[in-house]
This record gives sequence, C-alpha cells and structure tokens, in this order.
Amino acid sequence: MKRIDVQQNKTLRLDNVLIKNIFQVSTLSEDENDLINNDISLETEIAKMNNVIRMNGAIPIGPLIQYSGAKQICDGDTHIKLCLMIQSDRYLNNLKNPYEMQSSLVVKNCMYVRFTGFEDDISYAYEKIRIEAYEWGVKLKGNSYTIYLGSDKDTGMITADIFMEVE
Repeated sequence: MKRIDVQQNKTLRLDNVLIKNIFQVSTLSEDENDLINNDISLETEIAKMNNVIRMNGAIPIGPLIQYSGAKQICDGDTHIKLCLMIQSDRYLNNLKNPYEMQSSLVVKNCMYVRFTGFEDDISYAYEKIRIEAYEWGVKLKGNSYTIYLGSDKDTGMITADIFMEVE
C-alpha cells in the first residue's frame, strides 16, 4: 500500500494563468440544468484553452490545474465552482468571456499532498488531507487546486499535486 503524506503551510504560486469557469451553481437553484452540464469534455476544453493561448501569440506552459470549491452562504445555500487553469509564458490581454487571465495567483497556507496512483483512487488523497486537518484541529476553506503532473493511459496511473487552503 502506498503512503499519502500530508504537509502543512505550503504555498501554491501560478503565473499568467488562463482560467475557464466550467460551472458555478447554487444548491438552492430551481433550475436542474444549472447543476449538471453534460456537454463538458475535459479534452475539448483543454484544447480550446491551449488554442486561446496560442492564438494570442503565447505558449502554454506547465500542467493542467483544476480548481474546485464549495462555499456555504449564511442562508443555508452552498455555492459550488469548478474551473480549469493553464499557465502561459506571458500575460494575455483582451480576453473574451468565458476566459479570464490572472497575472499571478498565490494561495498561501495550504495543506498539500502529492498523489501517485490510479486515477480512480485520487479521492483518498483529498480525504487524507481532510482527516489530517481534523486531527490537527485545522479548518479548511473548502476549496482545492489539483495540478495534474502526469498520467499513463495504459495503466490508469496519475501523478497530481493537491493543495487545500486553510482558513
């Protein structure tokens, strides 16, 4: 069995980040279509993002980053958000919706784990961070950044860095 080691007080730093909001929903939404977008193809979205970067004369650098977050609102509502991010070798100006660009994204005070294993088992890494946060008396904000470093399609194995922000 592989050991998943959690580290505290890590900082995630991304530069020239192209961001595509995949979905953002409210759990109190009356519209069922707000909750699920069945037309999303991860490969297609990544290709589109890489094309946007190249069409603006830049070069995509680094791996895919996935942001997911859930925020509880005082009225019992929960807002859920999922974004894809890709870094570029330079800042891109005048982007049109649905894309946005951040010159620098710094997330301090995170719990961190490097996961290497079957893609279907990545949820254990998230749970390990949550369990250790509970054991250490640390409160998490409810968001995560997953950086997909590599994969082997033949074996289904992936390597990913996971950052979860601490309150």
